[in-house]
Amino acid sequence: MIELHEPHRRSNAVVLIADRGYWPAALFAAHKLAREPDRTFDIILLAIGCSADERAVADTRIEVLDFELDARAKQTSAAKGRSVAVFGRLSLDEVLDDRYDKILYIDADVWIGDRSVSDLFHLDFQGRAVAAVRDAAEIVRGNAGDWLAYKRQLGLHANAGYFNSGMLLINRPAYRQRRIGEQCLDYLSSGKYRGNFNDQSALNAVLAGDWVELSPVWNWMYATRWELTRRVAPAIVHFIGPSKPWADRKSRHDPRFRADMKRVLEPLGYQEFVRDVPALQAARRSVARLGHRLARNLNLDSRDRKIREYVERFNHPLTVRSGVGEL
Repeated sequence: MIELHEPHRRSNAVVLIADRGYWPAALFAAHKLAREPDRTFDIILLAIGCSADERAVADTRIEVLDFELDARAKQTSAAKGRSVAVFGRLSLDEVLDDRYDKILYIDADVWIGDRSVSDLFHLDFQGRAVAAVRDAAEIVRGNAGDWLAYKRQLGLHANAGYFNSGMLLINRPAYRQRRIGEQCLDYLSSGKYRGNFNDQSALNAVLAGDWVELSPVWNWMYATRWELTRRVAPAIVHFIGPSKPWADRKSRHDPRFRADMKRVLEPLGYQEFVRDVPALQAARRSVARLGHRLARNLNLDSRDRKIREYVERFNHPLTVRSGVGEL
């Protein structure tokens, strides 16, 4: 059990986990979270293999702790050739102080917007252990045959919602009572693992639709869709996939993400982490984006329309739905 130092006395925590490769990104997100006015949560960075110098640059309002991954998760990450950090969230209940009743886990590859993250901790879990956001793939192509086949591999019914684990709000008493983390680690090491998405597959298999569904504004997976992203004003933008704003050589992301990261990270000594976009590529992308805007005005972008319609089902950011149900 990791004991936190005074003056941490809140009963809520936001947690990020990072190895050295993602450490600057995690620092950026944590520093943005620390600036939220009247926040009702502690901020904890769990560091995997980071040096003392790297851990020392965090804001004093951020708790930085060394983190050792569960042996079962280590074994699975080695077999899959993935960073051990992607399985760390499964062990959070075992390592965090008992004072935390609600834990918000966030992946390191995110941008924190202007909505109050503290609002999430007022959520009614309806007795469930986890609240999350439906995965982007399911929203866009949830009835596709290959997607339904993947869900069947996990033992999920076609109508069982499938969430993205890059943001998880954990109701700790229920999570602990049901041994969710322990069940997931057992699943990964048992030979039953059939998933494509590491711990996300395990969590979905174990919870089997028994989770609270949140609005996509809390885990926005459409960061390259500039206009839609600006209109929705997400609380947490999640840069899924290989394209990240700090290494955006194809100029896919809104420049404000990169500029915000530079502003926060350069004073911390990470001047080289956020790379510049080649000027020619930026110009080409600007022209392509103009064409996309014209297409939107002609109502030709069915993908944007599908995403927007799904977001509008949540008439308030804290509206919740059962994780089981039709798209």
